[in-house]
Amino acid sequence: MRSRPYLDERGMLLDFTTRRALDWHIAKAMRQAEEQAGKYFGGDFSPDPIAERFPPIEEVKPAIAIVSLSIVGSFDTYAGKSKLAPSTRKRWHPVFSHLVAFVGHDDVHLLTRQSLTDWRDDLAKTRSGVTVKDVYLASLKAVLNWLVEEGKLSATRRSA
Repeated sequence: MRSRPYLDERGMLLDFTTRRALDWHIAKAMRQAEEQAGKYFGGDFSPDPIAERFPPIEEVKPAIAIVSLSIVGSFDTYAGKSKLAPSTRKRWHPVFSHLVAFVGHDDVHLLTRQSLTDWRDDLAKTRSGVTVKDVYLASLKAVLNWLVEEGKLSATRRSA
Protein backbone atom coordinates (compact mmCIF):
# COMPACT_ATOMS: atom_id res chain seq x y z
CA MET A 1 0.00 0.00 0.00
CA ARG A 2 1.14 3.52 -0.76
CA SER A 3 1.86 5.73 2.22
CA ARG A 4 2.58 8.93 0.29
CA PRO A 5 -0.19 11.52 0.15
CA TYR A 6 -2.19 11.85 -3.04
CA LEU A 7 -2.92 15.30 -4.52
CA ASP A 8 -6.05 15.13 -6.66
CA GLU A 9 -7.12 17.46 -9.49
CA ARG A 10 -8.99 19.75 -7.07
CA GLY A 11 -5.89 20.21 -4.94
CA MET A 12 -7.15 18.03 -2.08
CA LEU A 13 -4.33 16.27 -0.27
CA LEU A 14 -5.46 12.73 0.61
CA ASP A 15 -3.65 9.63 1.76
CA PHE A 16 -4.21 6.49 -0.28
CA THR A 17 -6.71 4.91 2.16
CA THR A 18 -8.84 8.07 2.38
CA ARG A 19 -8.82 8.50 -1.41
CA ARG A 20 -9.91 4.89 -1.86
CA ALA A 21 -12.78 5.33 0.62
CA LEU A 22 -13.84 8.58 -1.07
CA ASP A 23 -13.87 6.88 -4.49
CA TRP A 24 -16.00 4.03 -3.08
CA HIS A 25 -18.59 6.46 -1.61
CA ILE A 26 -18.74 8.45 -4.83
CA ALA A 27 -19.31 5.27 -6.86
CA LYS A 28 -22.03 4.17 -4.41
CA ALA A 29 -23.82 7.54 -4.68
CA MET A 30 -23.64 7.41 -8.49
CA ARG A 31 -25.12 3.89 -8.51
CA GLN A 32 -27.96 5.00 -6.22
CA ALA A 33 -28.66 7.99 -8.46
CA GLU A 34 -28.80 5.72 -11.52
CA GLU A 35 -31.23 3.37 -9.75
CA GLN A 36 -33.52 6.26 -8.79
CA ALA A 37 -33.36 7.70 -12.33
CA GLY A 38 -34.29 4.25 -13.67
CA LYS A 39 -37.36 4.23 -11.39
CA TYR A 40 -38.39 7.68 -12.68
CA PHE A 41 -37.97 6.58 -16.31
CA GLY A 42 -40.06 3.50 -15.51
CA GLY A 43 -42.90 5.67 -14.19
CA ASP A 44 -42.25 5.15 -10.46
CA PHE A 45 -42.24 8.64 -8.96
CA SER A 46 -42.32 7.56 -5.33
CA PRO A 47 -39.92 9.44 -3.05
CA ASP A 48 -36.34 8.23 -2.93
CA PRO A 49 -35.99 6.42 0.43
CA ILE A 50 -32.24 6.98 0.44
CA ALA A 51 -32.75 10.76 0.25
CA GLU A 52 -34.07 10.65 3.82
CA ARG A 53 -30.50 10.30 5.05
CA PHE A 54 -29.83 13.93 4.11
CA PRO A 55 -30.91 16.72 6.46
CA PRO A 56 -33.62 19.08 5.20
CA ILE A 57 -32.40 22.08 3.26
CA GLU A 58 -32.54 25.21 5.35
CA GLU A 59 -32.71 28.71 3.97
CA VAL A 60 -29.39 30.45 4.37
CA LYS A 61 -29.70 34.05 5.44
CA PRO A 62 -26.96 36.47 4.42
CA ALA A 63 -24.45 37.12 7.17
CA ILE A 64 -24.46 40.83 6.40
CA ALA A 65 -27.62 42.74 5.65
CA ILE A 66 -27.32 44.96 2.61
CA VAL A 67 -28.10 48.51 3.62
CA SER A 68 -30.17 50.52 1.20
CA LEU A 69 -28.09 52.94 -0.86
CA SER A 70 -30.05 55.83 -2.35
CA ILE A 71 -29.59 56.47 -6.05
CA VAL A 72 -30.28 60.21 -5.76
CA GLY A 73 -28.36 60.45 -2.49
CA SER A 74 -25.37 58.73 -4.09
CA PHE A 75 -25.41 61.31 -6.88
CA ASP A 76 -25.60 64.17 -4.38
CA THR A 77 -22.66 62.77 -2.40
CA TYR A 78 -20.67 62.17 -5.58
CA ALA A 79 -21.39 65.68 -6.83
CA GLY A 80 -20.17 67.20 -3.57
CA LYS A 81 -17.02 65.11 -3.26
CA SER A 82 -16.15 65.43 -6.95
CA LYS A 83 -16.77 69.17 -6.90
CA LEU A 84 -18.98 69.05 -9.96
CA ALA A 85 -19.69 72.40 -11.56
CA PRO A 86 -23.13 73.81 -10.70
CA SER A 87 -24.15 73.54 -14.37
CA THR A 88 -23.22 69.83 -14.40
CA ARG A 89 -25.15 69.22 -11.18
CA LYS A 90 -28.16 70.99 -12.66
CA ARG A 91 -27.93 68.88 -15.84
CA TRP A 92 -27.30 65.53 -14.12
CA HIS A 93 -29.69 65.70 -11.14
CA PRO A 94 -32.83 65.11 -13.26
CA VAL A 95 -31.14 62.01 -14.71
CA PHE A 96 -31.19 60.32 -11.31
CA SER A 97 -34.70 61.53 -10.48
CA HIS A 98 -35.88 60.14 -13.82
CA LEU A 99 -34.15 56.80 -13.16
CA VAL A 100 -35.80 56.49 -9.73
CA ALA A 101 -39.21 57.28 -11.21
CA PHE A 102 -38.68 54.75 -14.00
CA VAL A 103 -37.49 51.81 -11.89
CA GLY A 104 -39.88 52.58 -9.01
CA HIS A 105 -37.34 52.58 -6.17
CA ASP A 106 -34.39 54.59 -4.86
CA ASP A 107 -31.89 51.82 -4.07
CA VAL A 108 -28.70 51.25 -6.05
CA HIS A 109 -28.53 47.61 -4.90
CA LEU A 110 -31.89 46.86 -6.55
CA LEU A 111 -30.82 48.09 -9.99
CA THR A 112 -30.53 45.27 -12.50
CA ARG A 113 -28.98 45.05 -15.92
CA GLN A 114 -32.47 44.55 -17.35
CA SER A 115 -33.98 47.57 -15.58
CA LEU A 116 -31.14 49.78 -16.83
CA THR A 117 -31.50 48.42 -20.36
CA ASP A 118 -35.25 49.09 -20.24
CA TRP A 119 -34.56 52.61 -18.95
CA ARG A 120 -32.06 53.27 -21.75
CA ASP A 121 -34.48 51.99 -24.38
CA ASP A 122 -37.28 54.14 -22.94
CA LEU A 123 -35.04 57.22 -23.01
CA ALA A 124 -34.18 56.56 -26.66
CA LYS A 125 -37.86 56.97 -27.58
CA THR A 126 -37.91 60.65 -26.63
CA ARG A 127 -34.24 61.75 -26.61
CA SER A 128 -31.41 61.70 -29.10
CA GLY A 129 -28.86 58.92 -28.94
CA VAL A 130 -26.13 61.45 -28.14
CA THR A 131 -28.10 62.81 -25.16
CA VAL A 132 -28.82 59.34 -23.83
CA LYS A 133 -25.17 58.32 -24.15
CA ASP A 134 -23.41 61.53 -23.15
CA VAL A 135 -25.74 62.71 -20.39
CA TYR A 136 -27.89 59.91 -18.98
CA LEU A 137 -25.56 56.93 -19.29
CA ALA A 138 -22.35 58.90 -18.69
CA SER A 139 -23.64 60.43 -15.45
CA LEU A 140 -24.89 57.07 -14.17
CA LYS A 141 -21.62 55.40 -15.10
CA ALA A 142 -19.63 58.09 -13.29
CA VAL A 143 -21.62 57.67 -10.07
CA LEU A 144 -21.65 53.86 -10.16
CA ASN A 145 -17.89 53.74 -10.83
CA TRP A 146 -17.35 56.15 -7.93
CA LEU A 147 -19.46 53.91 -5.65
CA VAL A 148 -17.27 50.95 -6.63
CA GLU A 149 -14.08 52.93 -5.98
CA GLU A 150 -15.45 53.95 -2.56
CA GLY A 151 -16.22 50.31 -1.75
CA LYS A 152 -19.96 50.94 -1.44
CA LEU A 153 -20.87 48.79 -4.44
CA SER A 154 -19.36 45.59 -5.79
CA ALA A 155 -17.92 45.73 -9.30
CA THR A 156 -18.55 42.00 -9.82
CA ARG A 157 -22.25 42.04 -9.02
CA ARG A 158 -24.29 40.63 -11.90
CA SER A 159 -28.04 40.77 -12.01
CA ALA A 160 -30.58 39.46 -14.43
